[in-house]
Amino acid sequence: MVGQGLSAELPEELVKQNNRLLMFEGGKWQPLRPLNSLFGPEITFAHTMAKRYPNETIGIVKQSIGGTGVLAWHPQCTQEKADLTDDGKKGNLWQELTSKVHGAKTAADCQIMGFIWMQGGKDMLLMETGESYLRNLKALVDGIRDFTDSPDLPFVLGSYRTPAVPDDVSNFDFTELVVKGRPGYAAVLKAQQQAEVELAPAKMIPLRNLETHPRNVHYNTQGQRQLGRLFAEGYVELIEP
Repeated sequence: MVGQGLSAELPEELVKQNNRLLMFEGGKWQPLRPLNSLFGPEITFAHTMAKRYPNETIGIVKQSIGGTGVLAWHPQCTQEKADLTDDGKKGNLWQELTSKVHGAKTAADCQIMGFIWMQGGKDMLLMETGESYLRNLKALVDGIRDFTDSPDLPFVLGSYRTPAVPDDVSNFDFTELVVKGRPGYAAVLKAQQQAEVELAPAKMIPLRNLETHPRNVHYNTQGQRQLGRLFAEGYVELIEP
């Protein structure tokens, strides 16, 4: 979700200021733009949403730390739990997220309309965190819904797919699929799909064939642009069935 798209490669229409596209950064609402040389899915997500809802102002509250397990975002996170995925040193990410959301709501009259989530690779590294992924993700989403007083807050998450794995993994046999160094791989993918039911209203978006940097798992500029559009389209499908 941090994103490794190259900001310098974005076309002018995606970087110029637009008073209907905002982000909450530095304690204030300001025009949406890449914060530095890299960008994530928030750019095309916001632009796609603005086209869909031309009479609305779209605001993004983004809080992300690359390569982090879901336990680091847990409402009852402890350093001991976060250290299962070597994330204890990153601090209390739940507190950072909720503090930023609180600041955004305090700074302007706005309504929290959805929660977008792209994460899971770190939890695949251990069988323990893979098998507990759905439980921990549910604690996070339930916590955000309680915090925002929005019990039906739409939740959209991405789930990475290799060519060998179908979009629907509910009946897929993972026993012959070996992912080196990721014993929790199958458990996380299954949990991400099950989240559609367990965390409804929720939408899981299978992500395949998105461009990456050469010899790198991270999405490049085109991949990040596509990811943002997919999140927006999935959100619209969820709230406008």
